[in-house]
Formats: sequence, C-alpha cells, structure tokens
Amino acid sequence: MRTVLIFFLCVACSGEPRVEESVLPSNDAHGSADAAVFPDAAAVPDDAEDVSVDPGPDTSGVPRLDVMSEVVFADGFEDAFEGGLEDSLGDSNADTLVAPGDAAVIPDAGGGDAGPGDAGAADAASGDLPEAAPLGCPGGKTCLRELPHARVNVHFHPHAGKQLTMAMVHSALADGVNSIELDLHCRAVPGGAPEVIANHDGPTAQSPRLADILDTVTLAVGADGSVQGDGLQFFVVLEPKSGDDVCGDPGLLDRVFETIAPYEASVATGVGPSDPARGITFVVTGALAGDLYDEYGASGLNRLAIVEGHDYANEIQPLSPGAFQWKAIEYGSVPGKINTAHQSGFNVRVWFSNGDEDKLRGALAAGADSLNCDFDEIGFCHELLHAQRPRGSAPTLAQVGQSTLLGWRGLSSNSLYVALGTPTAAGPVFSRQVNLGWLLADEPQALAPAVALLPDGRLLAAYEGTEAQRLWAVAGAFSSLDSFVTFHGGEQKLTLPNDAGRRGSNPGLAVASDGRTLMPYEGTSGQKLWYLSGSIDDDGTFSADEYSLTEGDSRRGYEPSAAFHPDGRVVVVYRGTAEDRLFYVTGVVNGAGELLGDEHKLTTNDDKRRGRQPSIAIAGSGRVVIAYEGTADDKLWLSHGTLDVAGALQGVQEAQIVDAAGTAVKGRSPAAAFDAANRLTVLYEGTADGKLWFVSGSLNASTGKIAGHETLLDMDLGNNAP
Repeated sequence: MRTVLIFFLCVACSGEPRVEESVLPSNDAHGSADAAVFPDAAAVPDDAEDVSVDPGPDTSGVPRLDVMSEVVFADGFEDAFEGGLEDSLGDSNADTLVAPGDAAVIPDAGGGDAGPGDAGAADAASGDLPEAAPLGCPGGKTCLRELPHARVNVHFHPHAGKQLTMAMVHSALADGVNSIELDLHCRAVPGGAPEVIANHDGPTAQSPRLADILDTVTLAVGADGSVQGDGLQFFVVLEPKSGDDVCGDPGLLDRVFETIAPYEASVATGVGPSDPARGITFVVTGALAGDLYDEYGASGLNRLAIVEGHDYANEIQPLSPGAFQWKAIEYGSVPGKINTAHQSGFNVRVWFSNGDEDKLRGALAAGADSLNCDFDEIGFCHELLHAQRPRGSAPTLAQVGQSTLLGWRGLSSNSLYVALGTPTAAGPVFSRQVNLGWLLADEPQALAPAVALLPDGRLLAAYEGTEAQRLWAVAGAFSSLDSFVTFHGGEQKLTLPNDAGRRGSNPGLAVASDGRTLMPYEGTSGQKLWYLSGSIDDDGTFSADEYSLTEGDSRRGYEPSAAFHPDGRVVVVYRGTAEDRLFYVTGVVNGAGELLGDEHKLTTNDDKRRGRQPSIAIAGSGRVVIAYEGTADDKLWLSHGTLDVAGALQGVQEAQIVDAAGTAVKGRSPAAAFDAANRLTVLYEGTADGKLWFVSGSLNASTGKIAGHETLLDMDLGNNAP
C-alpha cells in the first residue's frame, strides 16, 4: 500500500503553474516503509543512490508551483507524521493538513521525502520565514528546560575520509551515544532548491539529508522525553562548513536555519514557562556559528539552537538545573581551560585533530563534559567511562571519615592527578580521576606529591615543582566531581620570593583533627630535613612557619612521611643517610608550631626493617603502620606497633605485605592509610606499565596480613547519570 500526499506552494508568482511529482519505490522488505524517510540501519546501504526530481520543462519567468514528492509511510507512521507536522506548524496551519491527494501549502523544498523539517524550508524558500513564538520567560528571555545531562557525553563525530550514512546514524543511536555531530553542506537538487546534507568531506549522493536525521532523532523520543530512554538530554551538534560550493556560506546558513525551524516544538529551547523538559538540544558549532547568530539574532535563533561559545546570560532563562551553555576546545589547547569554562557556566566538548585512546582518556581526566568519538571509537568511549585505567607513579593516600583522597604523578608526565572516593570493605572506590594539571588554570606540575584531607572536607596537595626544587601546594574543594568537574581553589607557591627559603623535595603531609598541618620535606643540601607548620586559611592559603627537623648531625635523610596520632602527637618517619635504615621522630607541636620530640630508630641493630619510600598511617585505635619498599626484588613490607609514652614504637613486628590469598605483593612507593573503620589500605605503583594496585582490609596484628586481595586500581562513572 502507498499513501500519496501532494502539496502546492506558490514560490514566485511570475508565470504559469508548474507541477512536479516523483514517486519513491516502496521497500517490500519492510512493508510499505520508505527507508529514505524512516530508515533503519539495515535498510540504508552505504552506496544507496540519490533520489532526484525531474527538472521538467524550462519555466523561467513564469509562475512556479512545487509539488511535494510522494511519501510512502510505514504502517502506523501516517497518523504520527500528520500529528507531528501539525504540532510543528501550530494551530494557525492546522486547516492545511488535508487528506492524501488534496492540496496543501507545504512543499518539499529539498526534492526528497517530506518530514517535519520540510515545512519551515518551504516557508523560507518563499521568502516568508515562520515567526518565532513569543518569548515567555521573564525579561523577554527565551526559556530552556532540559533533562539532566549525562556525566560525560559520548559524542559521535563523523570524521574525515569516512562517508556518513543513515545506517551509521542508526548504529550510533543504537550504541547509546548522547550526542551526534553533523557537518553540513548544501547539495544541489535538479530543478529544486538546494538541500542540506550531513557528511564531513562534502556532499555526495549517499549523504543523508539533515531533515531525515532530525526526523530520526525526534521520532526516537520516548515516554520519558529522552532519545535513548535513559532520561538524559541528547544533543544534535550542527556545524555548517565554510566555503560551501553550492550555496555559498550565507546561503548555507539560510538553508540550515530553514531546515531546523520546524523542530522548535521538539527542542529544549522551544519550551514555554510551564512546559515540561524536552530531551533534545540543538547546538551550533564551527567557524560559521557566530555568523548564523549574527544573521538571525536572539529573536530568530534562540528558540531553535544555542551557539557554542556564546554567553546567553541575558538571553536564555534556564528552567532546569545545571549549565546549558557549551564551548568546544581542541585537545592540545585543553590545559588550563576547563575549570575556568565551568566556573563561567559552560560545558566543554573536547575535539581532536588526530584522536586516539590515550587522548580520549586524557580529555576525560581533564574534566571534559563531552568527548568527540569517531564511529569506530564509540565502543571504546563507553568502555572508558567504566574503566579509566589510571596510570602513574608516586601515589599518595589520605582517608578521613567517609572520604578517601588519592594523588599521584601522571605517567610519563608531571601532571598532578587526584581522585576522591569512599572507603568500602573491599577497598576505596573512585568514580573519576582528575588531572589537576590540565583542569586548573594554574596548570600545576608535580614531581612527588603528597595529599591530605582537611577537617572541613577540602583537599590539600603539596609537591615539588619542576624547577629549582621550589615547593607548591593546591588547596580547595570540588563543588562537582563526577560531572561538570569544578574545583574552587588554586595553586600557591610555598617557596619564598627570590628562592630565599622553603625549597626542597619529597614533601609529606599530616593534618590533625583540629586542622593543624605539618609538611616535612628534604632540604636542598646536606640531607637536612625541614618542615612547615601551620594551618590552611579559609581562602586556601597555607599560613605556616618553617622549622628544621634536623639537629646537628642527626635527623637527616630522605622521603619524610608524617601522621598525627589520636592523642595529638605527630610522628615523622624517613629514610636515613646510610644503608636504607629507617628512623622516626615522635613529638608534640607547641603553640608556635614547632615539633618537640625525640628521634628513634626503626631499623634493628642487625639491620632488619630497612627500606625506601616509607609511608606512615595511624589508625583511630592508635596502631601505627609504616609501609616501605624493601631492599631487593620490589618486595613491599610493613612494620607496625603502638607508641609508648616516650614516643617509641612498642611490640614492633615486620612482615612482607601479603594479601588474604597469601599473595606477596610487589611494587614501589607504597602509600598507607587507615579509614574510619580501622581498615588499612596500602596503595602502590606496580612493577610495569605504571599500573596502580592496592590491598585493603583489616590488619592481623599477629601475622601482619591484610584481609583483602591485591586489586588493580580502576575507576567507574557508573550508569553515566548525574
């Protein structure tokens, strides 16, 4: 069965009428459905021929009537199509929707199948664009109401050298993308007005029409208002490509506007003050985006689409929470940009000149809200959200209450990475790694960081920078982490002006429950050890004084690590100057911030308990654990005991770190921390590929075993919903 709709429009009244008609074949494999109108992935081969309209006789100088091509509907689509068309036109045009075969005033300006997108194109072709609906929000602003955004959009970006087809569009939608980008060009139509098609490298006979893609997306909206049935917003990103050979740039912009105009009733920018959220947003990107805005202005464009990089603070009133504006940043320009954009109310989409898996992973860690994924990368992008595979060296760990903070130096870089998570019986769980070196405008670079959590929940990271052993710190808090990553705080230089003091390497951090903060570090000469003692001000400033831990020839060494005991004392452990012997100082911090205490030797007289990179953790019960690299074979060890009144460890036992399965773990740079349930986590760099591993569980004081299994550290954003 075929249903025929014929529409007429007087485009230019200067002569005799002309009638055109083209009939598209039915698709027997899918009943009477026309794959060009409502295609599916199987019905649209990559080499499908273009359907053109017979130009007919020369009618120059005479009146012209265009007749819409015959449209063949699948069962059940006819009523839906008419209803959708009526909705998009508004009540004033409802009486023009007539039975098949009768005349109507909506032609197919593009010479192809008619969908909701063809109505506006016809009006524009006649020189009479549809009037924008009245602006209904206070102050004459356009209203916008969206569904929640995905934590990170998997954004399908057709790439150079690859022909876009409707089959690819359907496949990407079936693969669960949250966004699709369409590179737009004009394609000539014999005897008709040019039509807008989507394809990266220019128009071809196989390039799908923009209207057909928009029909496919809008028809996919389900009962929950979303395209994917996930309750999340979907983005159609439109890039009119400059240098159009058919229409020229101004003509292409006009045709794009005409094509998207009928979809106002389907997009989030087209709502009224009391309308529910709409699950589709059109976003315009590229070199011509600003030109499109300049041509049609706020009154013409804002109810249809938003332009990347444009500030809508005085034009659009969001009725849904969260940022709705967008910016696009090329991957190589990302460092220092994303946090600033987020603080200004812009989501960020990261695109790539030449993308690969490492760059996609890097963009996600930098805080991107949307990732450009080529057709063959869509699967990887989804996997990446569930397996971010953090890599690096010099891990550092802190646990306070129900929060766990992890820091480390990036793999083959000096980027400062952090992750915030929660402790569980199986170990700490993290959802997202963040590269502070790329997120923050300060672009912090760290050789060997130390991290701590302040009593008010802020994080503190201290580190040696990349030049002249200068010391730096970052203090602040994430107001949002899993999605729209936003950090409030920044980097500060701890080294005095003109390098007059406070320079060194391998800092440690200890924070007391009252906020007192101690930062020991190696000095620049003579293996002297120093520390800063003070607190973090409300504005994030580390207000501290510098003191020498070294006294005469004692208390010298490397790699200091510190922790506060529940009774208020502080312990600083370090590797001495010879034979990898380990020492520690236990004492109290007086009112001036000075540590008063004595040095003790952890290494025995027969040279047991020796190692490198010591890390100290003290449980709420008072048990002290010092984890360290052994002297051979990448073995990791721990010594544990309790403090006596003189500050010396009593009942010390040393054991190689072994998990519950009896596996002796191997690695470098262990970081130890207890959670509020007195579970011990030792996290360390593995022996290959910069992988980070951990063992977490209760500590058996008799055997030194940790009741947990060795686990590769990974991070999972979950269902990608906020």
